[in-house]
Amino acid sequence: MTGKRKNEGGFTLLEVLIALTILAVGLLGIAAMQTTAILANKSSHEFSQGTFLCEQILEQAKAQAFDAIQTSPVGISAGNPNTAAFDNTVPTALVNGVTYFQVWNVFQPNADLKEITAYVLWRDRIGSWHQIAMKTSRSSL
Repeated sequence: MTGKRKNEGGFTLLEVLIALTILAVGLLGIAAMQTTAILANKSSHEFSQGTFLCEQILEQAKAQAFDAIQTSPVGISAGNPNTAAFDNTVPTALVNGVTYFQVWNVFQPNADLKEITAYVLWRDRIGSWHQIAMKTSRSSL
């Protein structure tokens, strides 16, 4: 027999194109999910680094002599960081391409106590400010 069989199996070109389209849509979904996961991981890393730097400020303040603990020279206005002042200052930490600013405020409610509030601020990849704040107290005793 040299003719074509009627029940010959196989895929038509249309079936192959539909299968490839479904596969492509699925792969694009996986790629979008992977991109989102990478960005979330980067954001999490930035917050972890900010937390570490904030803890570092407080530990350094605790290690200083009581009388030597002073408010940082830039960026504090009524206890809240003034992000506008940061654009004209030298960054205090550069980690993985992210610039972190470290500032702190010292409040002394009485002669034997100082309350230290540390702030670490940074901008994310789209320019939005993020902040970590931590507070501790230090006694002169």
